[in-house]
Amino acid sequence: MITFIGAVSPPVTGPGVKHSIFIEALENKGVGVKIINLLGSKITFLKDLIHLPKKKNNIILGASSKLRLLLIPYLYFISKLNGSRIILLPVGGKMVDEFKDLPSFLLSLYIRFLKQLDHIYIESKQLRDSLQDMLGENSMVDYLPNFKVRPKEKVEHNSTKNFSLVYLGRIKKTKGVDDIIDAFDILKDENLDLELHFYGTFLKDDDFKKKFIRKIEERENITHHGYLGDEELIETLSGYDVFVFPTYHEGECFPGVLLDAFFSGLPVIASDWRFNAEIVQEGKNGLLCKPRDPYDLADKIKTLYDDEELLKEISQNAYDMSKKYDVEKVIEGFLEDLEEFGWFSA
Repeated sequence: MITFIGAVSPPVTGPGVKHSIFIEALENKGVGVKIINLLGSKITFLKDLIHLPKKKNNIILGASSKLRLLLIPYLYFISKLNGSRIILLPVGGKMVDEFKDLPSFLLSLYIRFLKQLDHIYIESKQLRDSLQDMLGENSMVDYLPNFKVRPKEKVEHNSTKNFSLVYLGRIKKTKGVDDIIDAFDILKDENLDLELHFYGTFLKDDDFKKKFIRKIEERENITHHGYLGDEELIETLSGYDVFVFPTYHEGECFPGVLLDAFFSGLPVIASDWRFNAEIVQEGKNGLLCKPRDPYDLADKIKTLYDDEELLKEISQNAYDMSKKYDVEKVIEGFLEDLEEFGWFSA
């Protein structure tokens, strides 16, 4: 039995969806999972945490910054008290920066806490290396990529009449949404036949919503479709030509929407930001553009618009190269690690 602590959808959040896929995959392999859910009742969440010291547990903590800083010391003392085993699955890409921003005496404490963990799994190889450097020799840090359920076969591409661009994700400024619209304007001025489609929702009370709606209402061939559910995601995305993701969001690590694009056989044009270059391989499964540069984004779009053979090649590569991100494959390796750690021994 494993106790999982973190956000588990519903309601839908990026980490919550990932964790629900993770837990379902574990259960499909015959592993029992008790969930202490951050997205559920706060009273139940706290009660379940309070009861943790009563017995030895195998605990996986899937946590973003605030929850991480709160629970790592607590779980450290539980492990000392009753021998519980703990694995950390950090959410987001700022963990190392957050710890290094702590006062030196607190940083020393947290390094001690982290070294007590059985293992830490990081979504980025670069971030893994940074964390290993911070923790020193013999630190139990490994790379575990983001994952989703991959279709067994590539969905046939049924494009619209015009060359179609699609964005999926949170509709917010730091995801590069303005840059996408500006790049679209640049290319329309060059008389390219384009469509642009947005899928996603807004943060509550975000002033950007009004600006975004006004922008797309002023333009032809731009549509905001709202939320796109998992059950129709792959089939919907496969109807477009190129996935655009020029993010400059500070907390970016391994965006799950890139997997949605790859699994749909879509070439990705993403910003060379944070760890995107680990995921999008230039000229193979996509192209990289400069962050906050709509002219460079437009240039990369035009590259694929003008070269149908390159578009087809990258499309096929996007799907073929995505096998390593299939949840079945990732969980198989993860469970082998747990066996090696002795988590399932009597």
